[in-house]
Amino acid sequence: MAAANLELFPPCLVLQDEHDNSHQHEHFRGGLTAGSYKFLRLFNLQSTKLFTCFLGIFVSYLIFGIVQESIVKGTYGKNDKFTFILSLVFFLCVFNAIVSKIILIFRKSHRDSTPSKMYAFSSFTYLFAMLSSNYALEFVSYPMQVLGKSVKPVPVMLLGVLVAKKRYPLEKYFYVLLIVLGVVLFMYKEPKETTKIVQAGEIFGIGEFLLFVSLVFDGLTGGIQDKIRDKHKVQAYHMMFAMNTWSCLWASIGIIATGEFYSLIEFLKTYPYVISNIFLLGITGAVGQNFIFLTIEWFGPLTCSIFTTTRKFFTILCSILIFGNPITFRQMCGTVLVFLGLFLEQLQNETDGESTLHCKKKRVLNRQEMNSVFHIIVRRLSTQQNHYKLVIIGAGCGGLACAAKLAKKLPKDSIAIIDKNDTHIYQPGWTLVGAGLKTAEELEKPQSQFIPQNTTWIQSYANKIEPEKNLVQLDDGSKISYDYLIVAAGIEMNFNKIKGAVDALDNDPQHVISIYTRKYVRNVFNTLNNFRGGQAIFTFPMMPIKCPGAPQKIMYLAEDLFRRNNVRDKTTVIYNTSLPVIFGVKKYAAALMEIIKERNIQLNTRLNLVEVRAKSKEAIFENLDQPGTMKTFKYDILHIGAPMQPFEFLAKSPLADATGFVDVVKETLQHKKFPNVFGIGDCTNIPTSKTAAAIAGSNSILVRNLSNLMFGTNNPVRKYDGYTSCPLVTGYNKCILAEFDFDGNPLETLPINQGKERRLSYILKKDVMPTMYWKMLITGNWNGPAVFRKLFHLGGTK
Repeated sequence: MAAANLELFPPCLVLQDEHDNSHQHEHFRGGLTAGSYKFLRLFNLQSTKLFTCFLGIFVSYLIFGIVQESIVKGTYGKNDKFTFILSLVFFLCVFNAIVSKIILIFRKSHRDSTPSKMYAFSSFTYLFAMLSSNYALEFVSYPMQVLGKSVKPVPVMLLGVLVAKKRYPLEKYFYVLLIVLGVVLFMYKEPKETTKIVQAGEIFGIGEFLLFVSLVFDGLTGGIQDKIRDKHKVQAYHMMFAMNTWSCLWASIGIIATGEFYSLIEFLKTYPYVISNIFLLGITGAVGQNFIFLTIEWFGPLTCSIFTTTRKFFTILCSILIFGNPITFRQMCGTVLVFLGLFLEQLQNETDGESTLHCKKKRVLNRQEMNSVFHIIVRRLSTQQNHYKLVIIGAGCGGLACAAKLAKKLPKDSIAIIDKNDTHIYQPGWTLVGAGLKTAEELEKPQSQFIPQNTTWIQSYANKIEPEKNLVQLDDGSKISYDYLIVAAGIEMNFNKIKGAVDALDNDPQHVISIYTRKYVRNVFNTLNNFRGGQAIFTFPMMPIKCPGAPQKIMYLAEDLFRRNNVRDKTTVIYNTSLPVIFGVKKYAAALMEIIKERNIQLNTRLNLVEVRAKSKEAIFENLDQPGTMKTFKYDILHIGAPMQPFEFLAKSPLADATGFVDVVKETLQHKKFPNVFGIGDCTNIPTSKTAAAIAGSNSILVRNLSNLMFGTNNPVRKYDGYTSCPLVTGYNKCILAEFDFDGNPLETLPINQGKERRLSYILKKDVMPTMYWKMLITGNWNGPAVFRKLFHLGGTK
């Protein structure tokens, strides 16, 4: 049977070849779990999934192989043969492209940013490898063809040693020796057998050469796809669709140019029953490939390798029994040696790097585990969740900054980042979008560009944390286990806390606006720019809130815009804040109060927006000093500062304090109760403003403290001083650059008074800081301006 003959993917495509898991796609990579090995765990939902995947792969490819060999090796009429390999490949690629597209429609995923030319070239080499493999079937037996396609680790290792000067563990040389010995035993033919083979039509040499060519082009395909995965973080079904679509194009050119298509039509007219066989071949192949994806996603690459390697071995046996392919006892021994070598090589790949970061005692234990084949298999097959050295919840500013730093310290696939969003947004720039200084699109980039290499991106939401068990549950019910956890989940906006707010924002964007979400920020500038006078109210909600300066920044910009549009004299600008002061740091509050007075802006403190009545254009505020007392304001424009709250899964977890935020030591960012858990950014209860600048000042502290714990070192590390920054844009071309610490003391970087409105501060906010964010902060290369602050102040500051 020929389940391996017409491979549905190139050998290294996302899954790699079914026998080669050395470069698995990061999105599906899972390590060995540290959980219990009780065998009873097999008899639960996971065991049902496990059995379903095994049965799906085995049955699909069993039928696929039987049908394929009956098509390719069968005799039609008296002497006709099916020689339309390129056409058969074309039809299989069509089936795979259709199936992958259907899956992409129903399974949300991020946009694929891979250049088409990379897919085009990769699919061409893939197609050439597949054709070489299938044409080889005309000259060698099916068992020889399957065996030849299975020994890819041999040329990979040889090229690595001879060309790339690589060095491999001694065990790998032994495993490859087993594979080579098995191939030699299988291919060796006594003189008396040679005649029989020639008479049977199997010409020694040509078939083997075609298999070699197939392996070479498999290697080329894998190299290109490695680059695609590393650079573009492509997901499995995106690559499945793109590769098969391009392969359809190349194959269609070939079958038309060679005239094979027309010959195939005549052949199918003569033997129409082949059409149903081709259709069955495509369906079983596509179904089998999907089960391979599911196996890797649910149980990891080792389990998939065990399934597919076992499946290939049994297809050889079935080929012998069903189609009578001759095989001697010596060749069967060679087959066993090849698959034994492949199996052991997969175990080696799976356990490489697991013990490199533990103490010496731990290394010994891991080495013992690695040498216990049965132990490893039970761990993999009995696990209910994938395991990672480090799990990071959230791929926002804090999560990416820490991941980028730690990815350089840990082996490949030791880190998992849990985040469902496929777009990364520079949220500090939304104020500028509201003022028409930038577009929303300028602040958005594909998340895949910033997920660090060597990490696993799990596109899902976390919905439960069990720190006592070191588990994170995803929104699909699956669980991820960890040794260490960083919570960087951010904060959730909830306009529903204000009665009528969502309805007004959705249905009356000409009067009710907010810069606080991707959806609503796009309406702000048009509304402000088209305003022709009236009462403009800007609100600050109850704390907590990210970037506390944002509600008044958009107010200052709007007030400046009203002046430029000559409608300021017709406008009353009101700022209603739930706080008792305009800003929490006295130095900057004094400067802002001067601006408020100079521009005739009405400031009302301790008023919290509780209701919006869009029909009557009324905003209802509660007096926080007199709870239950309401005050009504008429508005022509109402800008809503979004109420915010911790995510429910965090607030209900043992990690949260009484307010629902992750309870960490403010100087070290380590959790107060669970020492292997750290938190950063908006989701924590650190008493400082929730800004990107705070993450810049704290991410290196977290990484150093976590590294000390993770690697058993005791390196001294400075404590987080609460540094944060709030560039208070007070108009077009003007800004106050507030910088301060935990105690509200100014912690200014520049050797000037940053409490004054300056064009320099505005340029830093508008043009410099976004670039620093994209190029430095979320790539792990920016730890805040402390070094520059000491330099500018000649060491005379913190």
